[in-house]
Amino acid sequence: MGKVFFDYPYVILGKCECTKQNRIDSFQIEETSHGVTLKTGFTCDLCGKETEFASDISRESALNLSPDFNAYKIIPSIKDEVSLVRLDSFNARIKNNKLAFYGNYSNLRFFDDVIENLVIPISYRAVPLLKLK
Repeated sequence: MGKVFFDYPYVILGKCECTKQNRIDSFQIEETSHGVTLKTGFTCDLCGKETEFASDISRESALNLSPDFNAYKIIPSIKDEVSLVRLDSFNARIKNNKLAFYGNYSNLRFFDDVIENLVIPISYRAVPLLKLK
């Protein structure tokens, strides 16, 4: 069993039924015969409800985490300002025997009026380091 932590520039927020979003610092990871199991939980700051999350990621398909979590990227701006960018989706999959988190992001380029659709890998810190069999 291990844990993955999401550090700057990414923030992961868990969704509560009362519409409040609560910060998720880490996921617990358990390796299974068919992939891995992600587990986490939080207590809502507003309504006090405890929410537990557990889901399996198989080696064949990606897991969509968007219904339960929002992922944000913090982008430094000019004059000590920051910009929070919400990723359109938040997914996890096993790629090359390693756990990978990623999100889809779209933005409008003002200089040529084109909408870019990008897939952004979400970096994490694993304790202990994960190497799936």
